[in-house]
Amino acid sequence: MSPKDRAALGKAGVTVGEAQAKFIARNEREIHSQILSLFRLRGIWTLYDNPTKKRTGTKGAPDFLISLDGRAIAIEVKMPGQVPRPDQMDCHTLMRANGWTVVVVTSVQEVAEILKNNLTLR
Repeated sequence: MSPKDRAALGKAGVTVGEAQAKFIARNEREIHSQILSLFRLRGIWTLYDNPTKKRTGTKGAPDFLISLDGRAIAIEVKMPGQVPRPDQMDCHTLMRANGWTVVVVTSVQEVAEILKNNLTLR
């Protein structure tokens, strides 16, 4: 779509792919918020970067880094049907090689289950 065509449509001037990307990002941010609240309620330390801000850390780093019973756990949030990007997969592989537990989740319920069962997933 040309810039001129976009301007004529105003805020509605987005492609289907762009609209879908915005939908996924908004829903992922909501899940992030719920997971962060869960960690705070349980008193679990977490390192978390706001996904709406430009990251300055390691490319592909997981969304959440936590310590649970002395174990380092990395949590990547994806919407159902989505998979980690290649740079994220590379980061996950390196982290696992260094003893991290790395999980990819699609809901706050999955995180709650991990905390409840204190699962070690590699």
